[in-house]
Amino acid sequence: MRVAITLVAVLALSGCKIITDAELEEFAEAETDTDTDTDTDTDTDTDTDTDTDTDSDTDTDTDTDTDTDPNLDADNDGFIASNDCDDSNPDVHPGALEICDGVRNDCDDSGWTTSDEDLLITLDGTTNHNSVQAAVDAASTDSEILLCDGTYTEVAHVSGTDLAIRSLNGSGRTTLDGSNDDDAVIRVTSADLTLEGLTLTGGNGNSGGPEARAGGGLHAWSGQALDLVDVIIEGNSASVGGGLVLGSGVVANLTDSTIRNNSASIDGGGAYLSSATMTGIRSGVTTNTATDDGGGVWMTNSTLEGLTVSGTADRGGGIAADSSGPNRSTLTNVDVVDSTSEREGGGLYGPGVLTITGGSATGSTSTTNDGGNASLRDDVTATNWTVSGGTASRRGAGLAVKGDCTMTCGDCTITANGASGVDGGGIVVDGPGASLALTGGEVTLNSADDAGAYVRNGDLSSTNTDWGASSSSNDNSPIDVIDDDGDTFSYDGVSSFTCDQGGC
Repeated sequence: MRVAITLVAVLALSGCKIITDAELEEFAEAETDTDTDTDTDTDTDTDTDTDTDTDSDTDTDTDTDTDTDPNLDADNDGFIASNDCDDSNPDVHPGALEICDGVRNDCDDSGWTTSDEDLLITLDGTTNHNSVQAAVDAASTDSEILLCDGTYTEVAHVSGTDLAIRSLNGSGRTTLDGSNDDDAVIRVTSADLTLEGLTLTGGNGNSGGPEARAGGGLHAWSGQALDLVDVIIEGNSASVGGGLVLGSGVVANLTDSTIRNNSASIDGGGAYLSSATMTGIRSGVTTNTATDDGGGVWMTNSTLEGLTVSGTADRGGGIAADSSGPNRSTLTNVDVVDSTSEREGGGLYGPGVLTITGGSATGSTSTTNDGGNASLRDDVTATNWTVSGGTASRRGAGLAVKGDCTMTCGDCTITANGASGVDGGGIVVDGPGASLALTGGEVTLNSADDAGAYVRNGDLSSTNTDWGASSSSNDNSPIDVIDDDGDTFSYDGVSSFTCDQGGC
């Protein structure tokens, strides 16, 4: 480098004079670089910035072309999409049979309304029939008969074929009217049956006994399983079982259903049960009447569960439970309400053995006799049962334990029963073999001319039962217990004692 620089300088000074090699060598030897500055600056800066951007943007657009091929027949009904008003429903196409389904099946919407389907009876969504009975006769196992709106004036017999009869729009718009044809509106033999969205009315079963033609609205006498959903049974009559009759082994499950305003010339205005079971969810047997026993329900060796019951009768305005032998009738979570009897048991009359679990007997009246809410005459076991608001013209406005009734009542509540002129506002024990054993629970707020409880004949025992307190507002009036001699006995709060007609 020094040689080149020197050369340039020499050329500049010499005015481009040509210098010999010897002169140039001599000149170079005379030039000495004495610069000893050493550059030790070392750049150690390391760039550690790493690009970590891992953005892997992927196009996930999955738009699908849903345009329908006008030549496609998606529902396989023989009509391509361009000629079919609904290519997703094989029951809808030009010229289709109008069935009970709430749509115009033949694609002709001109002036059409759903009322054009009134009184259509469609079997299994494919064929129409001119009567319910004709559809039943054509049905196979597990068939469905669908009824459009209207009143169908006929009775139907279902025999040997399990099936369902349903309405399109519910019980408020679809009625089967037996038109007093001396038969049940629906009679079931050797078949399981589902009824949904129907009103059964106008049945008349007065021409025979329960195993023959009784049961005005519905008759099932042996072994059937019945499911009733949104069913109203009203305005029917029979000798027994004005609303329905259920025989040996029949199980009827009611959901959102009501048996009301039916009548029986003998027993069971709403229902007559013999060795049968009837259960309910949001359902009731209400405001029915019977000339003799069981305005709401007459039952023997049978089970009721989850129902509200009311009615009017000579005995047992709500329920008459007339069981016998080792088999008991059973009430589980049944509420007997606002019922009336002329004689015993405004709400419940129990001449037979009976088990009561939960539920209540409330607000009922015996107009001429005993047991406003209940009058019991046989072996009875009750648990968590409430008896309240009853009235009677003679004795036991709440509960009458009579005859040879032996009753145990565990954690029962007997409260707020009574009226003027009554002996034993809450309880009367009256019979040579009658006894009532209370364990836990309470007997409070009952009132009568004499006492909350009257032991006229028989035995009354209390074990840790609350009889109210004179210092509070829940005491019985005017006294807790009176015997047949007129002796009175007062107890304060939870008490244990035994009494008979001669005293406590």
